[in-house]
Amino acid sequence: MQKKQLLQIFLLAFACGLPRLLVASTLSARLVDAGIQRAAIGLFAYVALPYAFHFVWAPLMDNLSAPFGLARLGRRRGWILLTQILLVPAIILLGILQNPIYLALAAVLVAFLSSSQDVVSDAFRAEYIAKENHGEAASLTVFGYRVGMLASGAGALFLAQYFSWQFAYFCMAALLPLGMLTVWWVHEPEYKTAPIIATSLKDWLRQAFLTPFKQFAGQHKNWLHLLAFIMCFRLAEGFVGFMSTPFFLDIGFNKEQIATIAKLYGFGATLAGTFLGGMCVKWLGMKNALLVSSLTQILGVGTYIFVASLGANQMALAVAITADNLAAGMAGSIGVAFLMGLTNPAHTATQYALLGALATFASTSLAGGAGWVSQIFGWQAMFTLAMFLGLPAIWLWRKL
Repeated sequence: MQKKQLLQIFLLAFACGLPRLLVASTLSARLVDAGIQRAAIGLFAYVALPYAFHFVWAPLMDNLSAPFGLARLGRRRGWILLTQILLVPAIILLGILQNPIYLALAAVLVAFLSSSQDVVSDAFRAEYIAKENHGEAASLTVFGYRVGMLASGAGALFLAQYFSWQFAYFCMAALLPLGMLTVWWVHEPEYKTAPIIATSLKDWLRQAFLTPFKQFAGQHKNWLHLLAFIMCFRLAEGFVGFMSTPFFLDIGFNKEQIATIAKLYGFGATLAGTFLGGMCVKWLGMKNALLVSSLTQILGVGTYIFVASLGANQMALAVAITADNLAAGMAGSIGVAFLMGLTNPAHTATQYALLGALATFASTSLAGGAGWVSQIFGWQAMFTLAMFLGLPAIWLWRKL
């Protein structure tokens, strides 16, 4: 890939990753400060459900141009820019609201716009980058996404510690123009999606929504098994992800320590895992890399059991964060490369959205119960259950 393309892919991934934690661990830390009970905080994990259902509206973004005159930028660039423009006031609104119900609705709006940006950006990347460079693009995408999450994770926690949550969210909204400028910088990719020729609205909807799914099932004879594996692949870490920051706060760490150790220090481990995942695919092949990643995720989540028993021990937290983030980085790059290889160029956005949504749906559906498990049975029980949730992926891996 050209150096220009490397920077463009990084910046677009950064813009996608930036809103993610604002409706996840950063939001959960804010809820802890507001005095909301642990079980109720866990329920806020469901505000991320748009990430699990964005395949529903992905066909529209795959086949229609963006409104409000943005169609002149092209189908991909127009939709990306529209979602970024709308995210700015949505994030500011999320920072202003205090009522838990209105706060949840604003978080759903941010998640909807953010997941929509992901849909089009994933399709853009698959079309913009030559197929032989997809592995490199996948690693860089995960890196950029994680840098965006670092800003909305560690950055937001630091700002909240020394200023306020409102100021932190305003600053996150102010970073989105980086993505907007990148949209103007890149050129529209060449579409591989054939234009829909329909004689009626019903025929158009059938071709836009059903044809991509039927094509995937026809291309992959073991498609049900593939979908089941994708759903279970990141179940272990996904189950506890929303409750990690409340866990750190509950056992005695403050926001500054969390930002320094769990976010900044953990970012280095994630970065190492991202590139290690890419090397695993190259050295071991995709199937073996998936097995290694499934095992490391279980081990990474398991390290928090020892942190829970030791309390606010910074050394123990550093070890656990290293193991967990290394595993998460590997799973990210391996998972992206795996999904990119399964999609058909004729239906990139729709199929990638479906596959990514399946992975998100499984973990998000169960994540809402993590707060309840931790409140009733304790933190160690929550992390132990997460380890067991990683086992189905290993069983399904055998028949890939």
